[in-house]
Amino acid sequence: ATLPGTATAHKLVVAIRQKGTPEEILNELKDLPNPRDTENDMIETTFNPLKIDVFTQTLLNLGSKSFSHTFAAISKFHYVFKQLTAETEEAQIHILHNVFELWRYHQQMMVVIVDKLLKTQIIECSAVATWVFSKEMSSEFTKVYLWEILHLTIKKMNKHVMKLNAELSEAKEKIAKDADSSSSDSENESSIVKAKKDEMSGE
Repeated sequence: ATLPGTATAHKLVVAIRQKGTPEEILNELKDLPNPRDTENDMIETTFNPLKIDVFTQTLLNLGSKSFSHTFAAISKFHYVFKQLTAETEEAQIHILHNVFELWRYHQQMMVVIVDKLLKTQIIECSAVATWVFSKEMSSEFTKVYLWEILHLTIKKMNKHVMKLNAELSEAKEKIAKDADSSSSDSENESSIVKAKKDEMSGE
């Protein structure tokens, strides 16, 4: 039996090789059924795992010639990744599952792809941490590459926190400056009003 999404995967290969746009790729994916939908459609699903499977596996397979091919593919179709994840951690983790399925025996490729996905903000640090400590990855805990991924994720998060702290300090300084400026203006206004009163009483 043909696997769900096989026909769409073939169409994607053709579209990507013919320099298809992100919008054209999303259009090829739009009719894929969502396995998370219930029969009565009572539960609203935030992402379609089948779309992520088909797109991620197809794109990374086509870009598998080298690191630079993979990076170029991820950058070109960044918009598609963002649309498919719908900004949800669960969808981001599903992308990581696909990366693992494809590259589990090429550990350095795993590291650089996760790093690229973090740098392009397709996935967030929290999603990587949840994925690293997931049941699926328990067999990998003793492998150095997984801890390399965790290390680069923590490093990335630390940089983000430092940036936020710097922005917070800047904002506090600006507020304090504005407050001082307002206070000085009020004092000047009071002095002017007092001077005018004195002038009037002198008359």
